[in-house]
Amino acid sequence: MLLGKTLFAEQLARESEMDFAVMSGPSFDQFKPADAVIEIKNLFKWATRSKRGLLLFVDEADSFL
Repeated sequence: MLLGKTLFAEQLARESEMDFAVMSGPSFDQFKPADAVIEIKNLFKWATRSKRGLLLFVDEADSFL
């Protein structure tokens, strides 16, 4: 569910002509810890390859930090 902060971040990325991704702590609960680390690394690999730059919105970070 997108709320105010997420919508603002998405609009900021759009206006800045950047790629946008949302990373939510609870969304990684579906993975085993080792697999979650792999998925996070894949996300950052994508961010590194992005020619437009990436705005990564981290929601509920306290659940995995």
